[in-house]
Amino acid sequence: MSFQVKPGDKLERGIISALAFYDMFNYPLTLVEIWRFLQEPAGEIAGESFSLGEILEAVERRETLRRKITKKKGLYMLRGREELYDSRLARHNQAQFRWRKARRLISILGGVPFLKMVALCNMFPIDTPSPDSDIDVVVVAKSGRIWLVRLIVTFLIALTGQWRHRRVANKICLSFFLNDQHLDLKKLYKDKGIWHEDDPYLYNWVTLVAPIYNRAKTASKFWRANDWITKYQPNAYLYKPVPLRRVQPSPWALGWQSFWEMVLQGQLGDLVEKTVRWWQMEYMKTRGDQEWLRNPNVVRSDEVLKFHEIDRREHFREEFKKQLLKAYRL
Repeated sequence: MSFQVKPGDKLERGIISALAFYDMFNYPLTLVEIWRFLQEPAGEIAGESFSLGEILEAVERRETLRRKITKKKGLYMLRGREELYDSRLARHNQAQFRWRKARRLISILGGVPFLKMVALCNMFPIDTPSPDSDIDVVVVAKSGRIWLVRLIVTFLIALTGQWRHRRVANKICLSFFLNDQHLDLKKLYKDKGIWHEDDPYLYNWVTLVAPIYNRAKTASKFWRANDWITKYQPNAYLYKPVPLRRVQPSPWALGWQSFWEMVLQGQLGDLVEKTVRWWQMEYMKTRGDQEWLRNPNVVRSDEVLKFHEIDRREHFREEFKKQLLKAYRL
């Protein structure tokens, strides 16, 4: 069932929708974040352009909005949720350890041949994960080498003891790999029959992807492939981490990477890719139960490797509807 149109004009609905979505994660927004995350789950905001000044005037002067939202020291939230100000600051401070750890682990991958991008994803970039959460990443590999990249990346992270395998807290979750010619998540979900036209979690997920390791402008390529999200979030833009949240491989790592890419770029590399693909597929058949193998949320192909067994998008979709209803009752 699609979202019903709520009272108010598109700007008001976009502001309330942004605040309501991030309220689910106990995350109040700055004025700039309201502008960036301005959204309409039915896509009726597509093609609209609202300036930061228009949003400021709306949240400060429109009585219809002032009844529903409140501000505390520069952070905006739904009325009655003032406690979120302190929780955001506390979680931001606690998250710095996780950012440093994620960057340190991803830096180990700097010399992996055919690796194009490693990005933090889910709610990690807005410092909302709990202390016992894992560190979700999406990995992009050169087309035709996704299985080789997965093997090397998993091996290196496993050597550190930080691979999320059985223990979860603060471990790297390597459950999502894409090749650099198949970056459109809308097409992926449509091909698997799990696409919803009104999917707030997915388009916010794309907006929050934070590229820590980015080679050959792959992050920009990913963003262009998923520009369909501007139908729902017209002001969304690619996250650009500050230097302390980026990985710049050393000259030694880059040299190692270039050498092995030269060695494995032709028929030899094709043979290696075919071999490691066969080995990993066989391993999954022996270690994964039949229910897991048939799960539509599990994708094993030369284009996409996705191992999240539980898809919570429908859950968040329904929760978002509830949040919107509560917001409009304020």
